Amino acid sequence: ENGTKEFESEASWTLKDVPLKSSTTEMTDDDGTTQDEAVEALRSHAFGRPHRGEAEKLHVRRGVNILVVVVAVVLTVMLLLGSLLPSFSFDVQGLAGVAVEAGRNFEQAKDEHSIISIAQLLMDQARFVDTAKDYIGTTSIA
Repeated sequence: ENGTKEFESEASWTLKDVPLKSSTTEMTDDDGTTQDEAVEALRSHAFGRPHRGEAEKLHVRRGVNILVVVVAVVLTVMLLLGSLLPSFSFDVQGLAGVAVEAGRNFEQAKDEHSIISIAQLLMDQARFVDTAKDYIGTTSIA
């Protein structure tokens, strides 16, 4: 009415209707007609290249599936290590450093922190103050 059109999908099926294993399925449109459509894994599909003609198809190379899994595992391990290993430290020097060291039986006034230890410090601070606002605030920061 005001110059805009609503987008209507011609397909009446959803992703829930598509089985996970490769097989031939029968799908029903809105008008009640049925279509036989082969469902295949995305990794085995031959992708068309409309700008280069339909003769040239793109296929996933061998080893890509393994590469994706290896990259996902490596990234997960790196994320965990980056969160657990100390990433920065506080080294108190001067008169304040001497005072801190005196309170620690003259051990070095250097604290190393990781992302996880900072989240723990924030939650400890909320427990120390012990109000609902502080729990909500520090949890949202952590």
